[in-house]
Amino acid sequence: MNKLRKLKEEKYRRLTEEKYRYFIPNGKVNEYLQQTDFIRIFSAANGVGKTAVACNIIANLTCSIYNNFFKISFFENFKKPNRGRIVSTGTNISENIVPELKKWLPKGQYTTSKGGKLFESKWKINNSSFDIMTYEQDSAEFESVTLDWVWFDEPPPYKIFAATVARFRFGGVIYITMTPLSDAAWIYDEIVLNEAKQKSVIYANIEENCKEHGIRGILEHSNIEQMIAEYTDDEKEARTTGKFMHLKGLVYKEYNEKVHFIKPFKIGTNYSVYCALDPHPRTPHAVMWLAVDNQGTKYIIDELFTEGAPDELAGKIKAKENEMGIVPRYRIIDPMALVKDQTKNVPILQDQLNSLGLYFHPASKDLTVGILRVKQALHFGMEDCIVTKSPELYIFNNCQRTDWEFKRYTWDEWSPRMREQKTAKLKPKDKDDHMMENLYRLLLLEPKFIPPESDDGEMYMDINTITGYGHGN
Repeated sequence: MNKLRKLKEEKYRRLTEEKYRYFIPNGKVNEYLQQTDFIRIFSAANGVGKTAVACNIIANLTCSIYNNFFKISFFENFKKPNRGRIVSTGTNISENIVPELKKWLPKGQYTTSKGGKLFESKWKINNSSFDIMTYEQDSAEFESVTLDWVWFDEPPPYKIFAATVARFRFGGVIYITMTPLSDAAWIYDEIVLNEAKQKSVIYANIEENCKEHGIRGILEHSNIEQMIAEYTDDEKEARTTGKFMHLKGLVYKEYNEKVHFIKPFKIGTNYSVYCALDPHPRTPHAVMWLAVDNQGTKYIIDELFTEGAPDELAGKIKAKENEMGIVPRYRIIDPMALVKDQTKNVPILQDQLNSLGLYFHPASKDLTVGILRVKQALHFGMEDCIVTKSPELYIFNNCQRTDWEFKRYTWDEWSPRMREQKTAKLKPKDKDDHMMENLYRLLLLEPKFIPPESDDGEMYMDINTITGYGHGN
């Protein structure tokens, strides 16, 4: 009886003092635990369990006895003792992270001290140690010790992230758990879409932690619905799906990389090529080439995003066209290139390029109609993951800048304070849109295939019944 009682007492002690050993992750959290990349992002809705899983990760990185879900090679072979860091906002550290750490870490195996902070910022556990820092601290303060692991709770500022990455001289792991609101945009650009980064990204919506709809979920569905009802429309998608909020206002939601972004092929005489130029005095010039076949299907076949004076730009355009073996049927340029700078006694850019053998015609500036035309060209049909209706437009996958802009071209918005008083803005943000400008201008030409034997000096195009545009408009 005494032995049985002692066993029960020991089990109770473990359940109350070593809770990390009995942590049960839901399906998406468990998927996150299996990742092996240097940077591991858990982009999840509120209520999925981001803080809990991070605290349990720390417990299993610093303790020799593992939770059954953590008995995988990464945790079992991780360096011990080790040095780590947690970074978040001061408020979240005090109100959420410190209490959650104390809930899961084994009692009696760790010590803490405030280290001059308002919260317990210095932790020691089983010969390992970690500190807790805030996003309010200067990025220079992050450039000191060598680290084995770090946990960023919510999106870090870029400078703090960059300073922290430099601490991993001997390898390690970076965990980022977040609900991707507007301040997460740089993470999407610099990490998620960066093929060179050793990263994994796990998305989790709120239903992953639902008792009824998730795997090992703990939330009642009625409580989830109540949570969602309290979110603003602006934040609802990020807070319920874990998807990046800054993509909510994408202009071209029709763009699908798996459908539109294709391998290049040789452009021969059975295609007609058109060229568009969006020049800039202080940022790179954007050049786009569009090919059209005899069925009217269009392909963005190449691009330039480069700086340089008019003669340099002309040289690069000619070199690119020689490389492709193409001669454009028609060229267009931003109408601003026809505006003379009254402070300088130099020809307009259009004339300078004409003198260098590149003849450009003024393009349309009808942005609203142009956007509709691009949407029409991107449209495709799909059923059961099979394309049933092909789009009119494809993009060669060497056109990285064009792809980049498609994924970031968003509608402009009023500030949250003004949003309730104003109707939605009808224009995209005037930023990172140079290839998008070229594209809509090219499509408003309604370019078509013209046989190479044709000696017509001008194009003959049909008028688009939706936009009312064609050459000459």
